[in-house]
Amino acid sequence: MRKIVILLIALMVISVGFLSGCEESTNYGDDGVTTLSMFIDKRETASRRITWMVSQIEGAPVADNGYTWSLLDSYGTEDYDATLSFNDKNDDNYINAGDNFVVTASSTGYYVLEISRSPIGYLIFKSAPVNYAIPNYPIYRHTVELEVTGSTVSDEAYVDLSYTFDDRTYSYDYISLPWSRKTTRAEEGEWYYVYAQNNGEYLYIEATITIDGRVVETDISYSDYGVVSVGSFV
Repeated sequence: MRKIVILLIALMVISVGFLSGCEESTNYGDDGVTTLSMFIDKRETASRRITWMVSQIEGAPVADNGYTWSLLDSYGTEDYDATLSFNDKNDDNYINAGDNFVVTASSTGYYVLEISRSPIGYLIFKSAPVNYAIPNYPIYRHTVELEVTGSTVSDEAYVDLSYTFDDRTYSYDYISLPWSRKTTRAEEGEWYYVYAQNNGEYLYIEATITIDGRVVETDISYSDYGVVSVGSFV
């Protein structure tokens, strides 16, 4: 009888430990705060291939087999014939800065790369629309300028700002106005965008996008914590 009781206690301990481990594994990273930052490191236009370099990953770690991905065209349709390979430069079986993803589209066009944690499904990376092949006809360059301005009498005025520029998306906090970014090498079909939120100290904030000297869109807010955003394809 004593042996039976000891055996039952041992089985209960093993069972509790097993279930606890499963719960921890299932819920790991379940808060969905993981974010992946990448930039274009190499573009092979003839083969419609782009190498995305990991610059930073924040939050719960992601294993090299712990993600799903999709490549979406300008209509939001997935390119099921696209391919993606992950290069673990750190050789630690996790996604880290310095690793890269090599993505090949099945046809010419602009695509958005999305990467999610699996099996949870949280989106951790979404690129701007990127041209996966440069056409053979001449490329016409355009001048694009993003601007955010405002009026204030406070030394503590700032905005939280994010923008898409040259196929990359950036986010910053505590930006003083006026702010602007300009390029003279924008290609047709590229997407440019800026978003800003008042911290309550500006009397107003205004966002403007100008293409080749022509104001394409403006947005203005007089609210204490107002938001402005403008965006356009070239």
